[in-house]
Amino acid sequence: MMRRLFNVPTCHQRRWSPPASMAGFQVHGKPASRTWVEREEGHATRARLRRGMACLSSQQPGLHGRISSGSCRRSMSKMIPRKAALKLTPKARELFKKLIAATSAEGIMLKYELSTKEALRMAFKFDLIKDSKVEITEQDEGVSLEVMEDGSPKPPSESWDDNLPKLYIHHDAFMKVLGGTIDVDFNKETGDLKPILLDREGHEMDPNA
Repeated sequence: MMRRLFNVPTCHQRRWSPPASMAGFQVHGKPASRTWVEREEGHATRARLRRGMACLSSQQPGLHGRISSGSCRRSMSKMIPRKAALKLTPKARELFKKLIAATSAEGIMLKYELSTKEALRMAFKFDLIKDSKVEITEQDEGVSLEVMEDGSPKPPSESWDDNLPKLYIHHDAFMKVLGGTIDVDFNKETGDLKPILLDREGHEMDPNA
C-alpha cells in the first residue's frame, strides 16, 4: 500500500520503464538503470515519509512545550511548559541582564556546537541575539531572566509572551541541558563568558559525554 501511494515500482510489475520524473536522467553519461532509479525513488519516498511523520508529531506537545509547525498548518496554539527547561544561578541571571543592557541585545542564545578551540570536540557557548525575529526559531525555548516578588524565577506561564529579553536554548542544545542549571565563568581580562552546565545532582556536564 505504501509503495502504491508514492508510485514506487513494485516487484509484481513485469514491465518497467523510467517514471516521468526520471525521464532523461543519466548516470556517468549513460541512461539511468532500473536499480539506480528505484534507489533514488526509495530515497525520495523515505524523505516524504519523514516529512509526513514530522507533520503528525508536530500536532502533539513536544518536550519543548511548543508546537513545531514545519510545513504543516498551524492549527493548534502553542503549549506553554509548566516550568522552565533550565535553571539559572543568581550569578548567571544578574550577569546576563547586565550584558544585555550593555550591548542592547534582545537576548542571549545558549548553543551546543563544535568547539572553535579544540578539534573534534563539542562545547557550550553563548551568542548575543541582535534580531530575535531572524535568530530565534519556533524550536528555541526561552528562559526568563526575571524573578517574582518572592524571589522565585518567573515561570513560563508569566513570561512566555512578556516580550522581555531572555536566555534562549538553541534546539540543538535542548535535550543536552534539559533539567539542568546554568552558571557562568566570566574572565574580566579577556571578556570571555564561559557557560557552566550542572546536572540535576550538581555535577558539571561534559559537553562530549
